[in-house]
Amino acid sequence: MVVLLSAVDVSLFTLTVPPLSAARLRAALPNLVEDKLLGDVTDSVIACSNSSSDGVRVVAVAQRAWLETLVQALHNMGARNIKLLSEQSCLIENTTEARVALTETSSGIALTLRIDTQQGMGLILNSADRLLTTLRAVVPVAAITLLVKADAVASYQALLAADAQIKVIADSPDMWRIEGHAPNLVTGMSNEVHATWNWQPWRWSIALASVVLILNVFALNMDWWHMSKEA
Repeated sequence: MVVLLSAVDVSLFTLTVPPLSAARLRAALPNLVEDKLLGDVTDSVIACSNSSSDGVRVVAVAQRAWLETLVQALHNMGARNIKLLSEQSCLIENTTEARVALTETSSGIALTLRIDTQQGMGLILNSADRLLTTLRAVVPVAAITLLVKADAVASYQALLAADAQIKVIADSPDMWRIEGHAPNLVTGMSNEVHATWNWQPWRWSIALASVVLILNVFALNMDWWHMSKEA
């Protein structure tokens, strides 16, 4: 199961890391990012991308308490092999422009920004009136593609008409992709939370394999007993 976390709930940044094995890197991450966090590092879940570019990896950070509650609730509902990815890491990037997905919620306007391959963020606006100013504060000069619901394209085109470099189009599944190398926040959680294995679908296979193993052991012992008696 893949769960996309709201971009405003996950901090995403790049970090130069030493060449370490996956286990050692996971253990070293809290010390590497401690000076970049406002709160206590023990209150956060930290994960990094599977691949690096010249030693630079993408690091994701989220609050531990609610994330563990979420994962435990999913486990209780029967979910296994959970991946927790941030929205901004799954919005397909474009090398020539920034992409922004806009969602209207009861608490305001949520923005998911994918600035380039390694950078992304989430913002909440109280009003659409500040949308143009906010977009240009984050992306000062580059072209921007804004993704909105199909029935809201015309209204946002009118709202942003003053900036010719901002294009408004309808959001679609083609604009999103589950990135295999994106930071999976489950890997930064304790083993007790994420490393449970659902053996129920395999119980009959395990039982059959056990019976076959017992029969083979019994046959080998019988063969040895006959050979020993003949000797």
